[in-house]
Amino acid sequence: MYCWKCQKQLDDPPSPRLPFRATCDHCSAWLHCCVNCRNYQPGLPNDCKIPGTEQIADREACNFCDEFSLKETNDLSSSSIEEASKKLFGEETKFEKKNFNDLFND
Repeated sequence: MYCWKCQKQLDDPPSPRLPFRATCDHCSAWLHCCVNCRNYQPGLPNDCKIPGTEQIADREACNFCDEFSLKETNDLSSSSIEEASKKLFGEETKFEKKNFNDLFND
């Protein structure tokens, strides 16, 4: 088990289900949260692979989602908002930024 925020390896949870209020021993981040769930997928409705889940306002805060399933790997980069944004909209090139700045004579 890995923390979604600091990506450090943690001890396995004491029971089959991770407690709702569990936190990382290293950075105190909530562990029972959307960004630490294997079903979290930015870009999908409610950013979740499971249809019909409740709306969660803060993806990094603890929640009481019954569909929560802990990620088993530390490959967290694929689920980041920035990564999803790059996949959807591409990366801004220096040429595009230069053209934008030319509009204002910068």
